[in-house]
Amino acid sequence: MVEIVKLHYPDHTDPKGLFGVVDVKALMPAKIKAHPELSEMFLVRHSHLSVGPVTAKELKVICKMTEIKA
Repeated sequence: MVEIVKLHYPDHTDPKGLFGVVDVKALMPAKIKAHPELSEMFLVRHSHLSVGPVTAKELKVICKMTEIKA
């Protein structure tokens, strides 16, 4: 899971100006897996996937862990 900390801006490495960049702050998967309230989370049980559903309860726990206001 990530929080967008800086919205889209031009990629300074792209000479044609076609690409952009978004800055993010990531929550490490190990922290999610170690949290007891997230042990049944879809992405914890199916770790080979990178996208999956998140329940409202799980989102609340993750937001608290990352100090994101939901």
